[in-house]
Amino acid sequence: MSKDALIGDLLVRAGLIDSSGLSRAREAQLKQGLSLGNALISLGLADEEAVSAATAKCLHLELLTGDRPEVLPQVAALLPGDFCHKRSIAPLSLEAHAFRVAFVDPMDFATTQDVEFRTGKRVVAVVARTQPLIWTLWQPLSVQVRWKNWKILKSRSSIQPSSRRTVRSLRSLGS
Repeated sequence: MSKDALIGDLLVRAGLIDSSGLSRAREAQLKQGLSLGNALISLGLADEEAVSAATAKCLHLELLTGDRPEVLPQVAALLPGDFCHKRSIAPLSLEAHAFRVAFVDPMDFATTQDVEFRTGKRVVAVVARTQPLIWTLWQPLSVQVRWKNWKILKSRSSIQPSSRRTVRSLRSLGS
């Protein structure tokens, strides 16, 4: 059984969609090259939040909800940004030997294995919707860019008054 078939069955059992809606979504998935969840969303059969919540509940996984999570820079540095973007994942936290990672598709076992190989840590999948995942992905990158810009500005020997304002504004962003 493919992972899309398994997720489809889980969503039907959860009462999120009916079997005819699942059939329509599978047709759209094949025609448009979408994931099953995106096919359901594009057809208006379900919203992303409901699909994520039902997937998390059926798989007994945590659901990333609420505000954007704070990700420590050392945790974000465990996986390259382009790797995370390509696979729709984001590092969340590191606890002993467990590495919590947000997944749009928590059944992407190839990515789970790749993360475990890269980090040497056991991966704990957390289900995420696309938007919170994008916030999580960009947060560490924006901190790195601000810090790099601040260091460049500070290293210049003759900082002009307008540059001093920029340094102060960069400092305030970093704190």
